[in-house]
Amino acid sequence: MSQGFQLVFVVIVIQQGFMALVWVLLARLRLARSASWHWCATSVLTALGIGAVLARPWLPPDWPAAVAWALPNILALAAFVMVHRGLVRFARLPSRDREHAATLGLGAAVIAVLPALDPGGRVWLSVATAITVLPIVRSAWTIRHGLAEEFGLVAVRCVAAAVLLLAGFFAFRTIATLVIGVPVLIERGGASNVVVALAYLTLGLVLNFTLGALVVMRLVFRLRHLSHHDPLTQLLNRRGLERALGQERQRQRRHGRPMALLALDLDHFKSINDRHGHGAGDQVLVQVGALLRAQCRGGDLAARTGGEEFVMLLPDTDLAGARQAAERLLQTLREHALTAGGERLSVTASIGVAVTEDPREELIGLWRRLDRALYRAKDQGRDRAVLAEGLSPSS
Repeated sequence: MSQGFQLVFVVIVIQQGFMALVWVLLARLRLARSASWHWCATSVLTALGIGAVLARPWLPPDWPAAVAWALPNILALAAFVMVHRGLVRFARLPSRDREHAATLGLGAAVIAVLPALDPGGRVWLSVATAITVLPIVRSAWTIRHGLAEEFGLVAVRCVAAAVLLLAGFFAFRTIATLVIGVPVLIERGGASNVVVALAYLTLGLVLNFTLGALVVMRLVFRLRHLSHHDPLTQLLNRRGLERALGQERQRQRRHGRPMALLALDLDHFKSINDRHGHGAGDQVLVQVGALLRAQCRGGDLAARTGGEEFVMLLPDTDLAGARQAAERLLQTLREHALTAGGERLSVTASIGVAVTEDPREELIGLWRRLDRALYRAKDQGRDRAVLAEGLSPSS
């Protein structure tokens, strides 16, 4: 092996060692922890495989072929099985332990046996490379179909394409071996194998960048979700509701359709915290949030705006529809016994209802009307819905 090839492969070992440390750090930070440990194993196995290639020139001539030639390919196969296994964990898909064990066990057996049966190396290298491609293709498939809902189709297509680029490299190596009739082995030198060595280096970077991009995207999406959602009930928070309300007002200006807001305040909620503790109160809030979510039609949104206060946004809803929605929600709360701290609790709510059909009405004015209606519901005895004053004449 020339010094140039040695240098490139030493750089690959260093690169993979560095990436292994990065994955350890991400795992310790609990960023895709299980997947990060698997991808750390990928980098370690890749480094060991390249190290096994570097050691070939110093092996004794009578060294077993399974060690000299098969070991680097077995390690590469194991590395890509770890890639796929990590993606399965990352996508929260059902475990595929049998598939991975079968791929690694059968693949390693075939790779280890073939060198003795194929002294020329042509068939052996082609089969070994083809086996290695299988978990790479499975990884691209998992990305494409297991993560589309979370990240969007365009993003996962780009990531899957990067992984398929790696599979394409190994497929090209297989085809080249079959066409020219000589194994494409880096030890033999030549300009073409310079490209092979550099391709290993580049594709190692591409693979780790691709996997890292998935972790970063999930972190960004999670932060975006947390910035617009209440962490306890998973409903929209005040910021998320105001953003959704602004978008709905824009649609209202274009189409002139009515829109309703329901402001809901749980009656005597402080007594639940005082008697049963704040943990029990949180349980009640979570269950109420689930009830509100279940009451939403397509397009409706529910939010927790603070404490025991909730708001529902009902697009395309007039006064009659808003009144029916409020009464239905009150009845649901009366009939649904909530549990907290092992006890069954009866919870009611006061609801303010505001409807607007005038797209020129300022949001601050709509909020004021809604708040006044909620206060009147409380003043009139609670467990009731009160319509806001100042409704548009067409309502």
